Amino acid sequence: MSGEETAVGIIHRGAEALMDEEVGPGLDERHLDALKDRVRDSPFHRWAGMEVVSVGDGRAELAMDLRPHHFNPQGIVHGGIITALPEGQLDRFAMAVTLGYPDAAGTKEVVTRQLLRHPIEDLEPCLSPEEVVHHQHAVRLVHLDPVVIDYAIAVVEATRAHPEVALGGSPRATLALTRCAQARAVARGRDFVLPDDVKALGQSILAHRLLLAGRTSAGPQAARSIVERILHDVPVPLGIAESA
Repeated sequence: MSGEETAVGIIHRGAEALMDEEVGPGLDERHLDALKDRVRDSPFHRWAGMEVVSVGDGRAELAMDLRPHHFNPQGIVHGGIITALPEGQLDRFAMAVTLGYPDAAGTKEVVTRQLLRHPIEDLEPCLSPEEVVHHQHAVRLVHLDPVVIDYAIAVVEATRAHPEVALGGSPRATLALTRCAQARAVARGRDFVLPDDVKALGQSILAHRLLLAGRTSAGPQAARSIVERILHDVPVPLGIAESA
């Protein structure tokens, strides 16, 4: 499809359930205005440029003008839209860490260790379930000053206001940012969180959650760069209490 063409999609009959409470069972023309409002209010549908054009016989028809950000790296729409749908679930992953490629020596070790058997066959537990629960509880006890919480909230809210971001961080992003900051404090032998803990984790916790405006194929580095600029611009609070 070219950029001038229009893609048309069909909503599954299950959409009937969404409208039953408002206009009664059975998806038909009575649901047209309600569906239009729902699509208009949806961040994903606004990003996709979709609009409801007709409803009837248990189905709804949507029209969508194709734009550059709808195309995948191969220049086709198939996959460009479909692979965008699961992106909403990325918000459920606490962190996305970029490891990069191993050097030549590391690559050689990867190859040689798998010549006869996979290393996973020799893995043994490093923690018992009880120890995992104990460490989780210890993280929750780390002091988190209200000022640090406000700083984390300000960073996440800045992602929503950024002109290059169509969909910013959610409350779940703020929770992940503060919880992981507590874990970082423990790893560094502290029982209190510093703003630096929040700042150090910002890219890994926020970048993968952002939906960029008009350039979904820009790659993860573009989102990381935006978060880096936000962390530079949002004022860091000083004078944080070290314990409750």
